[in-house]
Amino acid sequence: MKLRLLTLLLICGALTTACVTREPEGRPNTNMQPPVATVTPHQLEIHGDVRVDDYYWLRDREDPAVIAYLEAENEYTHAVLAHTEGLQESLYQEIVGRIKQDDDSVPYKKEKYFYYRR
Repeated sequence: MKLRLLTLLLICGALTTACVTREPEGRPNTNMQPPVATVTPHQLEIHGDVRVDDYYWLRDREDPAVIAYLEAENEYTHAVLAHTEGLQESLYQEIVGRIKQDDDSVPYKKEKYFYYRR
């Protein structure tokens, strides 16, 4: 499951970059503007070092404003990449087809031996 999520994130990132750098034919919602996160400076001080995080408010996962912003981001991404859904699926199927499907865990070394779960 984690592998599938990571793969989808990588594919979406690559496709987003491709969509931003060129304007393909038939792209839907070309006039749609991406949501803009509110800039709210928050000062953090650690060991005498001060830094300002303008997007610190996005850390609160229960805040309705954060949820609304993330939903707007998801809606925008879906609308902009809607014309690439077939390509996304075919890329995903090709990647999955090259991965050995099993229930083994990743081996980890403890002292002199490697351990894994099946």
